Amino acid sequence: MLDHMLTADAMLREANMGVLDKLKIVALAKPVKGTVEQERRKKLAEQLTEQLKLAEASLGGVAYQRTKAAWETDADGNRYRVQRPVKLRQWWTVGDGGTVQFGVRYGAVPLQLQPGKTAVEVGKLADLCHTSGAR
Repeated sequence: MLDHMLTADAMLREANMGVLDKLKIVALAKPVKGTVEQERRKKLAEQLTEQLKLAEASLGGVAYQRTKAAWETDADGNRYRVQRPVKLRQWWTVGDGGTVQFGVRYGAVPLQLQPGKTAVEVGKLADLCHTSGAR
């Protein structure tokens, strides 16, 4: 049985050698990891996109809910994946005159856009979506 498997494997390799000879075979390069600065910029861009989706949903009168995958164990000990909602905090506030102030955050820390100033003020929420480059 073992001799038959070896010959079948050898025959398969021999049949594929013609195809492999035509290809350029190289060592797989390790993926290039970005710098810490690039990773932080990517994270901030993802968070800004999330805030844009939240603002568009608020304008449309629908609830936007992001979910994440989590593992759950039932009473019998079986594990399965479920989608759990993630609590999102909006980064904007609506003032007395209806103006919207949007504060950019990195984590829980508001970022200073200018010394002592951490928010951008726009006329209304629709202007915020238009200003951010929404479709």
